[in-house]
Amino acid sequence: STKQKVPSVYFRYLKERQETDSEGKTRWVTEADITRAMSFDLQDHSSSASVLIAGNGGGIRWSMPASYSERQGDYRYTEWRIEPGQSVLIYGWAEVTLNSDSEPSIHFRFDREGRYLPIISKFSAAEERGSLGTDAILHIWGGVSLYALAICASMYLFQIHRLLAYLSLMTCVTSAALLGYGYTSMSTNVQAGAAYVSEKQRQAESEIQAILGAGEVFWPGWENLGQLVSHRYR
Repeated sequence: STKQKVPSVYFRYLKERQETDSEGKTRWVTEADITRAMSFDLQDHSSSASVLIAGNGGGIRWSMPASYSERQGDYRYTEWRIEPGQSVLIYGWAEVTLNSDSEPSIHFRFDREGRYLPIISKFSAAEERGSLGTDAILHIWGGVSLYALAICASMYLFQIHRLLAYLSLMTCVTSAALLGYGYTSMSTNVQAGAAYVSEKQRQAESEIQAILGAGEVFWPGWENLGQLVSHRYR
């Protein structure tokens, strides 16, 4: 890492300078913001996998507390790091390659198209879901607030100075927007669930065909599943 010189598989280094304007207000100005990431191996109690990072991990949601923070005079230095041996939570695209004479090879990628949000985090899954939920609520609140401001500006433009008209119009517009968002969100979730089930069914069929094919047995398909009761398929 840039400041602490700690061996890491990911780090972000931020250097900021404090400035004071003519009114006496202070603010922090970014002087350097450096991010570096590399591919690494992941291991738990049951298996191991390779985590493949393209470039410096752009497009991945890196989520972790600051590993180092220090202020020196008018400068502030902060580093976020993932170091070897630390635990991480990963949401990525898993590619599994079956090997006949060894354990399957597992690779996590983040550049594949799919219905997932690429995340590498040092927080728990519950904390990540809570953070994403908070972000969604803030975005919705911001959108509704902009609708209210747009309605207010429109009524001022057309010289309509009636509180009841403003409240009625705002209620109708914001309610329609929230209903539309809810319907779109539900539709997206249902489509994603259907696509997930179809993909899992395809994967299951592929696995079954491979297993039966090794014994020179023909896979009859799901519609003829009853045939598997015969002694031959046992």
